[in-house]
Amino acid sequence: MKKKILGIVVLACAILLSGAFPGNAAEKVYKWKLQAWRSPAEPGMAYYVEMFEKTLPAMTNGRLQ
Repeated sequence: MKKKILGIVVLACAILLSGAFPGNAAEKVYKWKLQAWRSPAEPGMAYYVEMFEKTLPAMTNGRLQ
């Protein structure tokens, strides 16, 4: 009888504690492309190409690639 009650108490605690730790979904990674009317080889666009290829993923912790 005591084992049965102990088993029920342990099971109840396990069920209650399983709801106490919510799971976090993985963040979605967005892949986007830089589109502009200017050529990426132009000196004026070099900054933007570098930003979107290197700086942007670092600034967004990899969420935007």
